[in-house]
Amino acid sequence: MAQMCFSTTVASPPQVARLLIANDHALITEGLRTMLSGEEAIEVIAEANDGRQALTLCRKLRPDLVLMDVRMPVRDGLEATKKIKQEGSDERRDGDDARNPRLPL
Repeated sequence: MAQMCFSTTVASPPQVARLLIANDHALITEGLRTMLSGEEAIEVIAEANDGRQALTLCRKLRPDLVLMDVRMPVRDGLEATKKIKQEGSDERRDGDDARNPRLPL
């Protein structure tokens, strides 16, 4: 007698990546936001005008992804990225991140 197997797993909804855009040129930022608004898997949660603001927003909002311009006033994108990555690594070592355990900074 043949047996039939049915899968009872339910597909989970796709995960949305929360994105912070850091760029000091408003036209570029608006263009990126417009392009990404059509992507179902990406949600732009904030915009920063310089590296210092990007760092502050990352600490507050904890985005999954950061799209960072390299040359910006106040704190450049490379310096801000190093600091964001360092702080993300420190947090993962100190304890788990209940909101987002896959923080890939």
